[in-house]
Amino acid sequence: MDEFQIMHECLSDLDRSLSLLSKKKTGLHDKRITARIKAIKDSLLLLKTNLVQVNRKLKVIDPKYSRHSIELTEDICDEIDYIHTNIESMSVDLLRERVDLIRRVLASLEGSIPKTLLELQVDVPDLLGRLPSPLRAEVAQDFVEVQRCYEAGAYRAAISFCGRILEVVLGRKYFEERRKSQPSLDGSQIEGEIAGLTIGQILKRCKEIGLQITYPGLDDYANLINRTRVPAIHHKGAPLFLPGPNAARGVVELTVEVIKDLYVP
Repeated sequence: MDEFQIMHECLSDLDRSLSLLSKKKTGLHDKRITARIKAIKDSLLLLKTNLVQVNRKLKVIDPKYSRHSIELTEDICDEIDYIHTNIESMSVDLLRERVDLIRRVLASLEGSIPKTLLELQVDVPDLLGRLPSPLRAEVAQDFVEVQRCYEAGAYRAAISFCGRILEVVLGRKYFEERRKSQPSLDGSQIEGEIAGLTIGQILKRCKEIGLQITYPGLDDYANLINRTRVPAIHHKGAPLFLPGPNAARGVVELTVEVIKDLYVP
């Protein structure tokens, strides 16, 4: 993650500043090192800014996966605030000890953080709250599978489960709109209109009844999902399409945005 890379760079900058101050053998209150103290404070501020960004991302993840990581980010932020306020009254050795403490807690944070969930950035509770209740359990389980597959590097499988979510959600919206426009239609008849269709075909049916989905590049993503799913399940004699993490994240993002587009709270 970019935030952690920046935070490690901040710690390296702090180490360099502390090494220079150790050679000077001067107190941190000394006016002659004002510029160096400012550089230390700037590094601490940048470190805290990135911690706050990580904390914000963690707060959209299920607390059972993120609670401990959130606590660690807050502990480091508290330590940074303490140093920032009291730095002029510290010795160089004490400042080094406190920076080392930050480094240790940051290492614990990296070890505990649910990086997969953080990369995917899916606020599943928000999405489920938008959906009709009959869909929630099924979609929730599919998102669990998406996250497991992504974490294992099984990107084809992650994309395939996203395709399943889209079929479920688009199919439900099609059903609702058809029922709304023609209440006399039998439910099984509506279901039969889209049974066995690909995502692209369901999208076409949705457009035919006036349901507009505005996510840019949606048709391209539908083709990507089909290119991934069909050869993964049925042998076609053609080389397999092997998507990477960026493609998987793109499809997850598409899935999230389509749900938001279809079901505005």
